[in-house]
Amino acid sequence: MVQVFTILFFVGLGFVLLNFLYQLFMQKMVMRSWSVVRIIGYILVVISGIFLAFMNPHWFHSFEGYACAVAVSWTIPFIEEWLLLWGCSRFKRPRISI
Repeated sequence: MVQVFTILFFVGLGFVLLNFLYQLFMQKMVMRSWSVVRIIGYILVVISGIFLAFMNPHWFHSFEGYACAVAVSWTIPFIEEWLLLWGCSRFKRPRISI
């Protein structure tokens, strides 16, 4: 069961990445826009983070450990988007020629 939620976690991050790449290549870099793909990615990450924290009680010794794990899992998509934006701002957009 842990593998299912681990896969959901990475699928959620993949959806956030997919939304970012779509906005990048469509020249619509508006981070305030909430598309369905982005929302699904965030929901998958949050759900998998909560269930991974509750399914592995030997990882944590108190309720504060659970709360920190869930809070960190909720911020990972924001950190991913911030790193992608930072990486794109550091480099020029590649020109793709066929």
